[in-house]
Amino acid sequence: MLKKTNIPLASIIIGTIFVFWPVTEGGFMNLLDDPAQITENKNVTNLSFESIKNYFTSYVILSYQPLASLSYGIEYYFFGPNAFIFHFTNLILHLINTFLVYLILYKIFKNRKRVALLVTLFFAIHPLQTETIGWLSTRSTLLFSLFLLASTYQYIKYLESETKKLKPLILAVLFALLSMFSKSMAILIPFVLIGIDYLHLRKFNWKAVLDKVVFFAMSIVFGIVSLYSRKAIGGASEMELIAEKNLIPYTFYEKICISSYSILFYIKKFLFPYDLYNMYGYPIKVGDKLPFEYLISPYIIIGLLVMAVIICKKSSKEFVRYFLFGIFFFLLSIGLTLNLINFLSQMTAERYMYLGLIGLSIPIVLFLEKFINNPKHEVKAIVFYSIIFVFFAFKSRTQTRIWKDEESYLKNVLAAYERNDIVNNSAGLPIYALGIKYFKENKPKEAIKCFNRTIKMDKFSPSVYAARGASYNAIGKKKLAINDFDKVINTPKLRARKGALSTAFRFKGEVYISLGLYEKSKVLFDSAVYFNPNDNIAIKRVAEIKELLKTQLN
Repeated sequence: MLKKTNIPLASIIIGTIFVFWPVTEGGFMNLLDDPAQITENKNVTNLSFESIKNYFTSYVILSYQPLASLSYGIEYYFFGPNAFIFHFTNLILHLINTFLVYLILYKIFKNRKRVALLVTLFFAIHPLQTETIGWLSTRSTLLFSLFLLASTYQYIKYLESETKKLKPLILAVLFALLSMFSKSMAILIPFVLIGIDYLHLRKFNWKAVLDKVVFFAMSIVFGIVSLYSRKAIGGASEMELIAEKNLIPYTFYEKICISSYSILFYIKKFLFPYDLYNMYGYPIKVGDKLPFEYLISPYIIIGLLVMAVIICKKSSKEFVRYFLFGIFFFLLSIGLTLNLINFLSQMTAERYMYLGLIGLSIPIVLFLEKFINNPKHEVKAIVFYSIIFVFFAFKSRTQTRIWKDEESYLKNVLAAYERNDIVNNSAGLPIYALGIKYFKENKPKEAIKCFNRTIKMDKFSPSVYAARGASYNAIGKKKLAINDFDKVINTPKLRARKGALSTAFRFKGEVYISLGLYEKSKVLFDSAVYFNPNDNIAIKRVAEIKELLKTQLN
């Protein structure tokens, strides 16, 4: 099979390397999750049997992803904090995924080889893929996708074998297990396999059900592990996220509007990949209503569904089968991120579309081929597709530059916000992140300017007040510092999650120490430890104050 297809496949791989190679010049994004995932994760920086055990028995950033952590640990052990190696690995994983996508599509589209080629190209070089490849902390997405695709490929081989040999099915189960050890999103694998059954016209019977029992069992187990991880780490509930940022809870209908808007967001960014800036927040309600574009989204979705039905009625059964599978795979891939039941920290994210690009590309390419796939239009088709992919390649290569360093990243986000006059519950995040960067660089005055600007955009973020209070303390403005900490601790609207509360109590304790109020500072540090038992600085301060108070008594 590969002998017939090695030229287009090699061309795709080489082109993908050229497009995304600049990501290897990037560093660690200390303003995002890279420190917690890699550079400040002791289990990664000190690889041992104990740390490997910890990978499989603990959580990182509200998620269970032991294989992703293990990959970081191996790289760090051999190469240290060499960002090039980590970025290079991300690129290699994407190339492997592209290879697997091509193999799967080549098997699925037996009579439509150009569709397989075009969908693979969309997956390989689309600008939406830049975040997943360029941001090191998205390793779990690349890994879970690799094993999901490998599992799917083996399952197809199992279905296509006349004697239904068990080896491919066993391999499919093994790869599915590895995928779930990489990221909880892999719990969708059994539903992917149901879609593959539909493509192969497999009858629904006990044999088809039994083939998937193990897959569903694993999905249930890892689904429970994923839910527990958020509670175990102290992740925010949906209402906490809304209360912290928006103050007005969303109704069920409004959640439908937000989910519908998210679907349209991914379709829009697929067709017009402009203003990709990583931070997409939830809408802020004006009075008691969502913005108009959210309220109208469910009706646009209904309109698109009606169009899909009309297209299917005028098409062959084979076309309909492929068309519906693509829509199913697209919606399945983004389904757990649509915030209909449980809210994530971001409303939408480019990385959520990593596999969804395959599903969305299929119906779009099929629709285009209905008009272009004609010998009379062959030259026009080649020119049309060439323009699209050259544009996407150029856009992706340009987009890779924002992941070079934190300054490039923040400039891209802020520029997109200013161009579009964006207002949502994440609008102040890049400015806040820049303030944190200045604070860590011992530039508290510059940090305060950033935090002041952030508060103008978002008056209800406890983390910003806690950070500004720490900055005020650094320049000796004790009263202003205490005022900000008290806002976090005492104001109901700003009642923070455990992390921000712990920070506010600890920093306020530091101020009281500088004022010589040791007993009061001990109470504050005790509170910091209560909200975050792993706050080693607060624990150390409590011990120091105890000794100091004993000395004073003696």
